[in-house]
Amino acid sequence: MFVVRAKEIVCSPTQTFIPGVLVINDQGLVEFCGEISEFEQSELSKSIKSEINVDIVVPGFVDIHFHGLGGSDNVNTFWGNPQYSLTRVIKYGTTSVLSTLTFPTEFIKQLCGDIPFPDKSEELQMINQIKQVVQQISPNSAVLEGIHAEGPIVSDLGGLPEGENSLDELKFNNFLNSLAFVKVMTLSPHEDAKKQYMYTKALLKKNIVPSYGHDRKATEDEIIGALRVAKEISEKDINVPKPHITHIFNVCSFHHRSPGLVNIGLLSKFPNLPKYEGLVPPTVEIVGDLEHVNPISVSLALSSKSLSDICFITDAIAPPVIGHSAKYGDREVVVVEGNGIPRVVIKGTELLAGSCTNMFEIFQNLQKIFGISLQQSVQLCSFNPAKIARLNHVGSLSIGKRADFICLKRNIKNEFEIEKVFVSGNICQ
Repeated sequence: MFVVRAKEIVCSPTQTFIPGVLVINDQGLVEFCGEISEFEQSELSKSIKSEINVDIVVPGFVDIHFHGLGGSDNVNTFWGNPQYSLTRVIKYGTTSVLSTLTFPTEFIKQLCGDIPFPDKSEELQMINQIKQVVQQISPNSAVLEGIHAEGPIVSDLGGLPEGENSLDELKFNNFLNSLAFVKVMTLSPHEDAKKQYMYTKALLKKNIVPSYGHDRKATEDEIIGALRVAKEISEKDINVPKPHITHIFNVCSFHHRSPGLVNIGLLSKFPNLPKYEGLVPPTVEIVGDLEHVNPISVSLALSSKSLSDICFITDAIAPPVIGHSAKYGDREVVVVEGNGIPRVVIKGTELLAGSCTNMFEIFQNLQKIFGISLQQSVQLCSFNPAKIARLNHVGSLSIGKRADFICLKRNIKNEFEIEKVFVSGNICQ
């Protein structure tokens, strides 16, 4: 076992120790997180092999919407080389990710079993690679915890590739079984309503989070219908996931008389009217690059919705290098200068296609721009995304959790710098 002594340790959104001690056991799990006096009076203090002293310790960041940073010349197959992205994102303090996959038509048909994968298929190699590395601890690397399937059942593509947005029940289940390790799926309530919410029911049966999004057509009744189905299932099984909304504000709608996904996502509670009885608003994620969502809208979300139901994501698809480009199906994405911030667009258009931000930048901006406390920033970047995606082994430094954490210090500008990152108690170089 080894111990980390810090001037401040944020174990969870509600538990901070100033100063504090973090003890990691030989299995890479948190053995103790608490006050120095309590530690020194315990038996644990007699079995410590080594220790380090740092300024501030926070849980590792969890990014549940991450397309990757490369590894292939095409975004659609970035995750055929998982270590490319996992070893690069770790330097930003991100210790857990969901690989976000998108689904061109041919890939959908292959996953459904309509057509075979061709020999040496990059898509098949990608699926096999994900299955091999998912939840595995590797040196100097973030951990791939599972998949966020962004589609294919969506009514509005935004920057996604063309695909099929209607599958029968057999094909949809074949699709899910072929992927495996899906933790979250983006789903259109408008398309789901056409099938009597068959997709929501199938996802909840497999304990996959239904994340409503990519839908500017969904009516209030269609969204409420999806939430009602989820509630009825949860009454029979309290362990099913809670509904979520994919990158709120982006590729979804708001209207003061005809509510869309944004209206419902911003709620902390529903009005006391019969049609909403018993419903709980979904959790939401926000792309934190300040390009996808204007700071005014970010402030609106932070002030109108309970912070316990919000998480921040990168939606990253590229490094922040102006001119960097990659294929995206038969299109090309390129990093260009935005409003003082790099942004990723479909080449030749102004259409955003993912971002080039990182979780540490988002973490810093929450405090500098939005006045969010250190503890609340941990909640939004570590604790909540883990809770939303049901990654119960990460997101905080509670006893028994995997010891993923970041050692921070403040520079002369009073800004945070990352000193060290640990995954499962192992330092990442």
